[in-house]
Amino acid sequence: MTNLTCNFDTIPTRAGRGTLKYDLRGDLFGRSDVIPMWVADMDFECAPQIKKAIVERADHNLYGYDIGASLCGGSVGNWLRRRNGWEVECEWLRFTTGVLAGLGFAIRAFTEAGDAVVIQTPVYPPFRTLVEANGRRVVTNPLHHTADGFAMDFGGLEKIFSAGARAIILCNPHNPVGRVFTRDELTRLGELCVEYDVTILSDEIHSDLIFAPHRHIHIASLDERFAARCVTFVAPSKSFNIAGLATSVAIISDEKMREKWDAEYARSHIIEGTLFGHVALRAAYDHCEGWLEELLAYLKGNVEYVHTFLCENIPSVKAPCQQGTYLVWLDFRELLDSLPPARLVGELVEPSAAASGGGGPTNSASSGHRRLMSWLADEAGLGLNSGADFGREGVGFARLNVATNRATLEQAMSQLYDAVGRLC
Repeated sequence: MTNLTCNFDTIPTRAGRGTLKYDLRGDLFGRSDVIPMWVADMDFECAPQIKKAIVERADHNLYGYDIGASLCGGSVGNWLRRRNGWEVECEWLRFTTGVLAGLGFAIRAFTEAGDAVVIQTPVYPPFRTLVEANGRRVVTNPLHHTADGFAMDFGGLEKIFSAGARAIILCNPHNPVGRVFTRDELTRLGELCVEYDVTILSDEIHSDLIFAPHRHIHIASLDERFAARCVTFVAPSKSFNIAGLATSVAIISDEKMREKWDAEYARSHIIEGTLFGHVALRAAYDHCEGWLEELLAYLKGNVEYVHTFLCENIPSVKAPCQQGTYLVWLDFRELLDSLPPARLVGELVEPSAAASGGGGPTNSASSGHRRLMSWLADEAGLGLNSGADFGREGVGFARLNVATNRATLEQAMSQLYDAVGRLC
């Protein structure tokens, strides 16, 4: 950490400023003093170049309609070429107010009402919500969870595709398990999608947050046949902590797919991001690569700290090897039978049938998970995401956001250690 020029150890006060992560603690966890380590934004200030660009644009004092999206193409293209070796054309790019908004467009543009859309659970909960809200059917193909980590179940995918599924939402890097899928895995998925005529909606919002020696590969970059059925979503929001500026990018190389996208856009007439979002995107991609590299070094240190701490002090709590993202998937299942009765039921606590993959967890699993989330908030003083919200495979798990300063992370691990000790 001493070699870093950016100061990630000092974080600003966020409570009391209308911040989702901090100011909803009482509503979500039943107490306002938990350490909030849930929603996927970082506690770090954004890069100074981004702030400078925003302030300079704000000083203009005119905030009318802008053509910012049309000015972003070069920045996006250069970024993807430098970071991942993917050559994209400006005409392939479409801009939205967020990846989820873009996914909603894509679901409507490339599938029909009643079509089956595949998600690979445990996975980001809004995928299910978006599919169902747009009148499509969710079909789950759970990831394999082995001693070596998580992997795609290709046999399950082929059965689902052969039964007529029309699209798959790929999450790479995967949220919440932190997998960065390999070239071989992505190629195998792409070949199945070609064989069964399945559209790929690829959420790659965390693609800049990769820990060496792993490297992000865009599935659309591997084969023109894959690209011809793929919409890739990227954004600077997670990488540079600017999610509140609501700007993201959809990359669509196939002309017919772009025509369908544009037709859906015309029906909705939603803006292509925001004025300051476009300014921030250009500043981030053009000037902040060095800041990102230092961030990655800091985050990797945080991830390694959590893994080492758990292995040495709380071996009953496990986490997979972290390949990407700052979201750590903690496995508390060995502790469930030891937990006290639940004293808290809230939005991030109660596993619902809809969130759990259809049918919901069994009563005993549901009860154990409620106890877990209650215990984490009340005894460990931690506000984490409920694993059950990511699918039935998440019962007994919780998602930990490590994108904070080391002192806060050490305090969180200390509180968890003390809480586990009191169970004995």
